[in-house]
Amino acid sequence: ILGITLSESGDFEGAFDNFHKALEIDPRNLDTLSALANLHNSQSEFESATARLIQIQEIDSDDATVDYRLGVIHHQKGQIDDAIRKYEACLVKDMKHTDALYQLSHLYAARGDMKNALLSSQKAADLKEKPLYRKRVDEILENLGETLDELMLEQDEAH
Repeated sequence: ILGITLSESGDFEGAFDNFHKALEIDPRNLDTLSALANLHNSQSEFESATARLIQIQEIDSDDATVDYRLGVIHHQKGQIDDAIRKYEACLVKDMKHTDALYQLSHLYAARGDMKNALLSSQKAADLKEKPLYRKRVDEILENLGETLDELMLEQDEAH
């Protein structure tokens, strides 16, 4: 808790010291590893944040949030294909992870894959009533000039 308080007050060096001391006592403490990953990420220390997240994944391989957070880091670094893989890995573990779906919609759109962008956005909007998700669906539909039903019909005809 002290590390988080120090981090929030802007004492990043103190926070790092506190988290490292906590890890000396319990190197497998997921909360400490997670907080340390957040702190590294907030300081744009992406490699260190990634290393901590991988440590968490080695301890708890079922944690979908780790894949999501790794996807965010890849996204921040402009590594679109790696980010997509991590968001998709997150969805394998938790198919209702709406933030991963939302981020995928942006990345698919950036790659020009508007159909998957729309499907990801639509899934997120269906799972969680959040105006941001519905707005994303509307934006994609506007850009496509097609309806979701037309896209689904095309997909059905392809199979």
